[in-house]
Amino acid sequence: QDNCTGAVNILMATVQFDLYFKKKETFMGKLLSLLNRRIKRVLKDQRGSVDILIILFTFFCCVTLAFPFSKVFITYSNLNSMAKIVVEDVEFRGLVDTETHLLIQRKLADASLSDLNPMYKFTGDIKPSGKIQLQDEFTFEVAVTEKLTFANFTGHPFSIEIPITKKIDGVSQNYYRASEL
Repeated sequence: QDNCTGAVNILMATVQFDLYFKKKETFMGKLLSLLNRRIKRVLKDQRGSVDILIILFTFFCCVTLAFPFSKVFITYSNLNSMAKIVVEDVEFRGLVDTETHLLIQRKLADASLSDLNPMYKFTGDIKPSGKIQLQDEFTFEVAVTEKLTFANFTGHPFSIEIPITKKIDGVSQNYYRASEL
């Protein structure tokens, strides 16, 4: 009984430390609150260690399932920041050229997105020379495919491919004379 109570105290301390999630109305915050209430109820009732084991098993199953899905959110965040940098560069320069494509390749590599088969395109008021006149709008769209792999009990993991697309609009800040277009 004492070993069980010690383990529960450690778990409660672990659950209590993350006040950030408790303040937010997120799935993790709700899960931590539920877990905390269940542990307190078990300690109050003194029903035994089986309930605590079930609670711990459920908690760790939820955490285990959260790890593969976090990969998708990290990829989306990296894709979002990379796309913003590219659009800001094109807005400032008013030009889509080889330097822009090199920047895209470098940012994809920096964000570890180059191995996810990235596809990107620019659309909008872009002249054949790649120049974009002042206040002309353009759109940058980039897409990658993230692969989630789940292990199963047969030994053969299965995977799901999730397409992630980011589309950002921009406005050129560079003026070109008619002779320069």
